[in-house]
Amino acid sequence: RDGTALVHYEAMACFLAKHVFDCLFEPHWMYKVDCLLDGDHHQSLRMVNLRQSDIRTKLSLQRKKKGNVDVDIDEFTELNYRCDSCRTGLKDWNFVFQCDADPLCRHDCCLNCVNFVIELNRELKSYLHGFLNEVLYDDCIQTIISFV
Repeated sequence: RDGTALVHYEAMACFLAKHVFDCLFEPHWMYKVDCLLDGDHHQSLRMVNLRQSDIRTKLSLQRKKKGNVDVDIDEFTELNYRCDSCRTGLKDWNFVFQCDADPLCRHDCCLNCVNFVIELNRELKSYLHGFLNEVLYDDCIQTIISFV
């Protein structure tokens, strides 16, 4: 076979590992991150598989006769997207975080961008906690961090 199939191995391994992990372990907590590009209007992000999301979105748009969508089964052989935040290339089996906006306005953010925001949030919390711990409750400090 040709070498193009090798491109998908890493993303497919993550895809399978995530679903096996979800079956074996119940989540104890979850981060909630607003849309990185329009958090005021698009609200929270959710993790989805890019291939599944693309197929569902295109079929939904075609059924609703929205946009200029004409679904052909051959177009699902290879999907090429980019993160709307950092413009990193994304392939079929990658996971992305999508905002809950209308499909024609929705943003796709890669795992690295969302992780970066979470890490910055953690660092800011530990920094501000040292200054504000005796003046404010943890919930107030978290509200300040979420606003920033």
